[in-house]
Amino acid sequence: MSALSRTSASIPVLIFTLSLAAQTPPAPPPVITLNDALTRARQYGTQVQDAAINAALAKEDSKQAKVASLPTLNAFNQFIYTQGNGTPSGVYVANDGVHVYNEQAQVHEELLALIRHGEIHRAQAAEAVAKARIEVARRGLNATVIQDYYAIVAAQRRFANAQASLREAGDLL
Repeated sequence: MSALSRTSASIPVLIFTLSLAAQTPPAPPPVITLNDALTRARQYGTQVQDAAINAALAKEDSKQAKVASLPTLNAFNQFIYTQGNGTPSGVYVANDGVHVYNEQAQVHEELLALIRHGEIHRAQAAEAVAKARIEVARRGLNATVIQDYYAIVAAQRRFANAQASLREAGDLL
């Protein structure tokens, strides 16, 4: 068989396959309930996510402000082992002796931190504002989703009514 006869034989098969594919009805659109729409909106809504991130940052700022008013402790431990030469005087070393143990500790507290609570209060207020912004974003998102959901439902019902009217008008003619 020549290439031309094979190509001409496969054209009817291709046309039949395409006609079958064109006749299969499309899958119906997924049905989404109002709760599903609200859940998806909360999951993917950037305004709520941004507000939640800002609230987490404000909470961390509040923690840092509280911790800054606490005293700090720094400690230093060291053991320097230098091998002696066996004589009572030891070997000349740049250290204080042959075996040196160093222990140091430092406690520091800013005295004004005891009476200065403005940073803590400011951070706590910023945290409360950030939490309130989350609630505002959630309410706004819910209102938008509910309005859009019912607008789509109403449009679908109008479309179904128009199709039914068209069928009934076709039956009368």
